[in-house]
Amino acid sequence: MKLEMKKLSLFIIIMSLVAVTKLSYAQENSASAIVIIKPYIRETIPGTQISSAYMIIDNKSENTRKLVAITSDISPRIEMHEHLMVGDMMRMRKLTTIEIPARQRTVLQPSGLHLMIFDLNKPLKSTQTVKMTLHFDDKSTMIVLFPVAGLKQKQPHH
Repeated sequence: MKLEMKKLSLFIIIMSLVAVTKLSYAQENSASAIVIIKPYIRETIPGTQISSAYMIIDNKSENTRKLVAITSDISPRIEMHEHLMVGDMMRMRKLTTIEIPARQRTVLQPSGLHLMIFDLNKPLKSTQTVKMTLHFDDKSTMIVLFPVAGLKQKQPHH
């Protein structure tokens, strides 16, 4: 009887480990389905407390995903924006989400989709790297390091 109880206990432990491993793998798969390419943030213009950030978001999954929020220690307020032409005027509009279609890339670039960073805690210099957390509609998050690009530095082409 003791041997059977030990076997049962061992079986339960092994099955629990298998279940945890499968759960971890599913979460890793969900997170790794999104790949961030060429992230960068602009150095602040002296006397200002705002900046903008850009990247390519590559969705390798079979499902459309949405970027729903961005957080960072550098600012209490990071918003998703897009530029659009209204008549002869270029306008900026705040977005609540940015969609990344399945098996496609969404490009955040100057004069298009981008992140606006307001109320910066301190100026950003080109020698820095900024950590920001991307929050997606499936409740997953991704920490991304954004190098700060100098004002005169050539920006990566998207």
